[in-house]
Amino acid sequence: MRKIICLLVAVGLAGALPPVFARTYKTPAYESKPVFSLQQPRPARRDQKKGTKKAGTAIEPLVPASPRETLDQALNSPSQKEKIEKLEAFLATQPEAALDKEARDRLIREYALRGEQNLREGSPQLALQDFKALFKAMPAEITERTFSQFIFPLPIAMTAFGYRAESAELMRYFEPRFESDLNRMVQIGFFYVQIEAPLEAVRVLEKAVQLGPQDHRAHNSLGTAYLISLRLDEAQAEFEKALALNPRDEYANLNLANVARASGDHERAASFYRKQIAIKADDAEAHGGLAISLIALGRDEEADREIKQAVTLAPEDYRFLTQLAYFYTTRKKAALARPIIERAAKIDPRYTWAHITKANIDLAEMRYGDALSTILNAQTLGNFPTLSFEVVKMLMSLDGYDQAIEVLNQAFRITETGEYEAMLGGVVKARSPRLDLLLERERQAALMLYEQPTTASQYRLAEALGRIDRFSKMMESARKPSEPAPGRRRAPQNQRAQSTPEEELKTASRPRRASGAEVAAPIELSAGKDASLPGASELIKAVTAFISLDDGRQAFRMVWVARRLTDSGIALEAAEQLARRAIAMADAATEPAGAMRDTPLLDREGRRNVFLGRAFDALGWNLFKKGRVREAIDNLQKSVEFYPPSPERNNAVWHLAVAVEDSGDQKRALDLYIASYERDAPTSSARKSRIESLYKKVNGSLAGLDQKLKDK
Repeated sequence: MRKIICLLVAVGLAGALPPVFARTYKTPAYESKPVFSLQQPRPARRDQKKGTKKAGTAIEPLVPASPRETLDQALNSPSQKEKIEKLEAFLATQPEAALDKEARDRLIREYALRGEQNLREGSPQLALQDFKALFKAMPAEITERTFSQFIFPLPIAMTAFGYRAESAELMRYFEPRFESDLNRMVQIGFFYVQIEAPLEAVRVLEKAVQLGPQDHRAHNSLGTAYLISLRLDEAQAEFEKALALNPRDEYANLNLANVARASGDHERAASFYRKQIAIKADDAEAHGGLAISLIALGRDEEADREIKQAVTLAPEDYRFLTQLAYFYTTRKKAALARPIIERAAKIDPRYTWAHITKANIDLAEMRYGDALSTILNAQTLGNFPTLSFEVVKMLMSLDGYDQAIEVLNQAFRITETGEYEAMLGGVVKARSPRLDLLLERERQAALMLYEQPTTASQYRLAEALGRIDRFSKMMESARKPSEPAPGRRRAPQNQRAQSTPEEELKTASRPRRASGAEVAAPIELSAGKDASLPGASELIKAVTAFISLDDGRQAFRMVWVARRLTDSGIALEAAEQLARRAIAMADAATEPAGAMRDTPLLDREGRRNVFLGRAFDALGWNLFKKGRVREAIDNLQKSVEFYPPSPERNNAVWHLAVAVEDSGDQKRALDLYIASYERDAPTSSARKSRIESLYKKVNGSLAGLDQKLKDK
C-alpha cells in the first residue's frame, strides 16, 4: 500500500486530478446553480396565426449558439450526468482543436470524479465503466504526461481501494493502445508485478523484451515477473542479462543476490549484496539480505551490523523482519525469532508469512495450541499450498489427523500413482511424490530462503496421511456391494489372537527417540481378505510409513490408523495388529509429560488411562466388525474401565452396548445405551431412535424412557 501511495504522489496525481485518487479527499457536491451565468438568446414571440408578429415588437432573428456558447452551456449543467452527456454530444460535433481539448479535459475530469465516487461507494464495476469511458475520451495522441498523470494511476487507484481483479481488467483494457511503446509496456508489466498477477506480468514483459532486447529495465522487470511466477531459473537468467547490459543497474545485483540466497548459495548471495550496496549504499533490502547470508555463513558479528543498518534504513520493513525471524527459526533459535516476528506482525498484521513464521516458533517451543490457533488465523488472510501444508503440520502435532486430511484434500490432489499435485502460487500446476520438493518454490519466491523449519519427518508423515486416505477410499469403492457388512459374520467364539493385550502390555518397549530406526521390531502388516482389492498394497505401504517413524508418537498414530481402518471396514487384520501393538506400547508412549497433546494437563496415570481407553476401544470395535463378539465385549469393557468420565468414554460405552446387544443380552445393552446417551451430542437423534426401538422391544412401550434419559 505504501508503494501505491508513493506512486500516486510521484506521478503528480494530486495536481492532475485533485479530488479523484487521494483517499482522504471528499468529492465536492455539484451546486444546484451553474457556476457561470450566461445570457441565452431568446426566440422571437409569434402570434398563434402562422407568419404573423405581435404588434409593436421588433423581429428578433434566430441565431444558433456558437461552439463556445454550446460548450459553456455544457459546463454549466446543473448535474454531473447532464454535464457528461452534453460534453459527449459537443465532442461529436468535431469542434476546433482548442475547444476539443478543453471539452476532453473536462469530460475526462468528470469521468474520473464519478469513477472515484463509485469506488468510495463500493461499486467497482461502475467505476470500471467510468474509467474505460475516460480512456475512450482521450485524444488520439497520448503524451507521456497524459499517460503518467491521467491513465496509469486509474488501475492503481482501483487496487488501492481493494479491487485487484477490476484493476487488472482495466489495465488489460488499456494495453492494446500501448503495445508498441517499450516504456509504457514496462510500466504496465510492472504494475501486474505489483498486484501479483504473474501470468499477466510475464505476458506483457516478454513483449517488452521483444521491443527492447537491449533495455536492461525490461529484462529486470521480466526477471521479477518470472520470480513471482515461481520460475526462478528463468528469473536469474533475465537478471544476468540486465546486469550484462548495465553493470550499474540499480536492481540487478540485488535480484541476483536474492535468487542465490533462495537457492542456498549464501557466498554468491553475499557477493551480489555487497555489489548492490556499493552502487546504492542506502539500500535497506541489500543490507538485510546480506545479514541473513552472513548468519548462514557463521559470521554473526558482521551480520549484526548489517541488521542494525537495515532496520535503521527501513524500520517498517516487515518482510525483512519476517525473513530474519523465519531464518532464526530454521536454526532453532526461537527465543531470538519471537520478538522479531511480533514486531513484524504489528507493522503489517495481514502478512501471511509472518503468521506462518509465528506458528513455527510456537511449534518449536511446544506451544501446540498456540501454533494451531495462529495458523488457522492465517487462513483468513491467504490461500496457497504452503499455508495449507502448515495447517496440516500443526494439526498433526496435536494428533488431529482427520482434520489434517480434510485440509490436505482441499489443497492437494493425489494422483493414481500417489503423487501430490497443487497449483503453486495460484499460477503453476506442479506435482511430485514429495511435498517438500513440491512446495519449496513458494517459500523461495516469497522469502528468498532455501532453509525451512519443517523437518523431513513432518513431510513424510503428511504424505503418508494423504495416501492412507486416498487408497482406503479406493478400497472402499472397490468392495462389492453384495459383500456382507462387517460385524455380521460370526467367528468361532474360541478363536483367540496369538497374544492378549495384557501380554502385549507386559512386553511393552520404550520407543527410541530420533534414531531413525523403526519402533521395536518392524510390523509386517496384512490387509487380510482385502489384500486383493485395488489400492490395498499401496495402503499398507502408506500405513507402514506412517507408523514407523521413530519420534515417540508411533503408538498414538497406530491407534488412529486402527480406528480409521475399522470405521471404514477395510484391512481389518492390519487394524487389529496396530491396536494390539499400541496397547503393548502404552506405558512408554504416555510416560513423557504432555504426551496426550489434546489433554496436556493430565498426570502420568491419567495419560495412560485415556490412551488405553482409546486403544482398547479401537481393538474391541475392530473385533466386533470381524464377528468376534465375545472378544469384542471383553476389550470394550476394558476400554470403559480405563476411560475417566468423558464424552469419549460414553462413545466406548455405546460401542460396548452394540456388541452386547448383538450377543443377545438386550436388557444389559439397553442399560448401556441409556448410560452412554448425551442429549447435546451431534449423534443424539439417531442414538435416541435406537434406544427407543430396543426399549419398546424390552418393555413393550416407551413409558418411562424420557425420565430415564433425563435422570441419567
